[in-house]
Amino acid sequence: MGDLRQAGKGAWLNGKPIRPSTIDQMIDAMLITGFRFQFFNTPRSNLPYFNRVMLEAQCVRRLGSAALDLAYVANGRVEGFWEIALNPWDVAAGILIIREAGGIVSTLHGEGHLLKGSVDILAANPIIFPKLQTILDEGMGLTASVDQAAESAEQELSFRKTGLAISLAAILLVVVALQLKIRSLHPPA
Repeated sequence: MGDLRQAGKGAWLNGKPIRPSTIDQMIDAMLITGFRFQFFNTPRSNLPYFNRVMLEAQCVRRLGSAALDLAYVANGRVEGFWEIALNPWDVAAGILIIREAGGIVSTLHGEGHLLKGSVDILAANPIIFPKLQTILDEGMGLTASVDQAAESAEQELSFRKTGLAISLAAILLVVVALQLKIRSLHPPA
């Protein structure tokens, strides 16, 4: 029982304390994110955030496990992590580990709860956290723009489908009229 860890006692790996990285510039930061199974054409797509962050960071990776992603932030292997629409059980242990290691973790835009319902999460070392949060907040506008563009595209597609249906109906009427005209010129014997 001597190896049992408690909240408030720090985060440890193989008997040694862990800390987040000390990278202080976004251009030097390696970040991690994740995507929902179906993320295109959804109101809460992570794609606009990903595109925005890619312009600022050294790189953005996708590993596939929020728990592992959060542990990597706590241990300083990467500088930050964000993701949309996780479950509380995906992030609960990672939140504790990051906080115990000295990192910062919060909801993506500072609203809602980290352990209730659908979780939008942001975690990073203390220096990168506010910078990444600002970039992601700017990405909110991009998300709205993408949602509007998707809605406009859906409306355009709907109009095109309607137009196509009308065009096909008109063509069908012309074909029927031509057949009637041909029959009237050449009655069956």
